[in-house]
Amino acid sequence: MNSANAFRILALSVGLFAGISYSSQLQAEQFDPGAEVVIDGTVDSVVNEQSFWLNTEGSKVLIYQPRVLRQAVRPGASMRVTGTVSDDWIRLADIELVASSLELL
Repeated sequence: MNSANAFRILALSVGLFAGISYSSQLQAEQFDPGAEVVIDGTVDSVVNEQSFWLNTEGSKVLIYQPRVLRQAVRPGASMRVTGTVSDDWIRLADIELVASSLELL
């Protein structure tokens, strides 16, 4: 098992134990795997230095920030995230993005 898969399993465990619920305003079908998208939202919670939940249009999106982006992200911060829709078959959320840029609004 590589470290990315181990991280995702850990994040899933944290999400399950924290009682995170997902709303369906943003539909996963709107985001083709591998597509580049830009979304605005508010940081709901931080999982760890590599990922956080972004609340946008009433939905929670799991954002992974690669090592090169490791920016301090705080709950309540308004952000614009540009990223690629995850094409990984192991999903922890309906919508997952790998961020290529993060911008505080």
